[in-house]
Amino acid sequence: MDASTNYYLLLGIFDPDDDLSGRSDADPEVMEPIRRAIRDKQLENARAINNPRKALAGKRRLDLLQHAEAALDTQAKRERQFDEARGIVDEAMAKHVGNFASKGFIADPEIGLIAGKIADETGYAPTPIAVRAFIRRKHIDIRRTATPSDALAPAEPPKPRSFTMYERIRSSLAVCGVEDLYTFLGGSPQTCWYKSAFELRGDARERFEAMPRKHDTLTEARTKLFRCCIDRTFASERSKADYDEYLRYLAVMQVLDDAGEACAYTKTMESDNQAPHFIRMIRDASGTAGTLVSAKTAAGYLLWYCQTHDIACTPSQWRFDGNTPKAASEGSAPKVAETPRPWPKPGSPQRPAPKKAPQPSGWQPSTYSTSRPHASEPREAQPTASRETPEEWYRRGEQAHKDKDFKAAAAWYRKAGEAGHVNAQIRVGDYCMYGVGTPKDEEQARSWYRRAAEQGDRTAQALLADALHHIDDGQSVYWCRKAAEQGDAGAMFGLGVRYEKGEGVEKDYEQAAHWYRLATEQGKGLSACFAACQLGDMYLKHRNAKGWTTDERQGALGQWAYEHGKAAKQNAAWAAYWYHQSIALTPEPDTQHNVEYVQDHKLKPLLKRYPHLAA
Repeated sequence: MDASTNYYLLLGIFDPDDDLSGRSDADPEVMEPIRRAIRDKQLENARAINNPRKALAGKRRLDLLQHAEAALDTQAKRERQFDEARGIVDEAMAKHVGNFASKGFIADPEIGLIAGKIADETGYAPTPIAVRAFIRRKHIDIRRTATPSDALAPAEPPKPRSFTMYERIRSSLAVCGVEDLYTFLGGSPQTCWYKSAFELRGDARERFEAMPRKHDTLTEARTKLFRCCIDRTFASERSKADYDEYLRYLAVMQVLDDAGEACAYTKTMESDNQAPHFIRMIRDASGTAGTLVSAKTAAGYLLWYCQTHDIACTPSQWRFDGNTPKAASEGSAPKVAETPRPWPKPGSPQRPAPKKAPQPSGWQPSTYSTSRPHASEPREAQPTASRETPEEWYRRGEQAHKDKDFKAAAAWYRKAGEAGHVNAQIRVGDYCMYGVGTPKDEEQARSWYRRAAEQGDRTAQALLADALHHIDDGQSVYWCRKAAEQGDAGAMFGLGVRYEKGEGVEKDYEQAAHWYRLATEQGKGLSACFAACQLGDMYLKHRNAKGWTTDERQGALGQWAYEHGKAAKQNAAWAAYWYHQSIALTPEPDTQHNVEYVQDHKLKPLLKRYPHLAA
């Protein structure tokens, strides 16, 4: 029996209380709903064949639907199809109930999950009442309370939002004989993670410019990968973090697939040694260019995989010692905490914190970077009740932050933020965004940034714009413009990038150059440095763009660029001018790194091509 070939399930007309056999073979009360269901499914699958991923399955279903009416035109045929559909649903229900009951009981919230899995497999979604009745007929205990804290809950590894985009370049990576873009650029996820997106994009541009131009498959694949590195993956710290998240997901899923292969013959996950082994492997894989998950989270991934692949397991016998899984005979299970992993990232653009409070080493909370603090897991703490003001609660949070007691700091910041303290709201947003002192929750982070942004704080507006980038580009541009109009250099730079690339707005090189210039006028800083460098790139990339070079011949430096433009191409002179400005605007802590980058990757190739500009 197969759900994909049963017409009752294929048409979505199966109802265990109504077999639709009718009073006669051609009963109109039965045949009309069947014909209507056939037409609806034909239209749905005709649309599906335009999707490359769904085309094959859609064509197969369309072929089956051509014979659907003939297969259901008599009472006897309809009764056979109904009985077959009921058998398929009962078999699926028995399988999934058995998987969830492997721990000795079924929690009440899991009944909805069982119904969802049956719907995914058969196309028919049973009611929770029907699932509950089936469980009781099997004499399985249903606990109305939630799963006990020491019992594992299955959890599917979260699929990153960039998954579909990066799956499209897998074939190009295979042609080049590499596994990821870091390896393609000559490194690895572990060694290149410490490099900033700015630096990696520069490496990609340098290699792309030096690549021989041929008309073959390998060159086309390499060109596609270089374009992906320059225009998408390493265009910003956020997009780089999205790629790291994609690599972590692939690594975890590979370990789960290995676990499935190891259990392919026995269909059983052994509790004493096999399960702890794969839990350790999942934790190690989750640390690929990022943060290790806890052993309990890794066990939840493994339990989810076992349940969805019909692998018998006994999670109640899995025990954990801190973050290290061990066999059931070795001891009891203390609570497990998420373990932050140190990942300092030199050279990443940073935004100043809302208050000048001491920061933990290796982490800046209000930045475009996705760095994480490298401190031990803080102790539990909650603010005590008092009549103090929100400002006092915020100062207590700052002191706890200084002492690296991040959970206590998160509690004080949240208390002050709920009372309307702007800087505390930004801090809570930072903590939620990076999982510091509280579980990582980007949706909550955006909510807290929005609270502060709506009070007019430009730092919060810029952070909210960054958090909404590639999620809601229209809102991202709105808040980025709000912050830029208040003088935030990072927001000015970000708005210029959006205009240059057409993200949330129509491409407008004149507007892009306008905001880049404004960013360079805010004084030394990474945003000003990057803006000047982008202006130089614009003059070389968009030589035929009109309207944004006509008013720049004022001032001594502008006159210098104009005069030198007579000896070379005008745009090349302006590019050299802005590259020099980028060097001049680099802040002191990052001077050496950025100066070397601009000199080696920007100015030297330009002056080699136009030697007259060196004068």
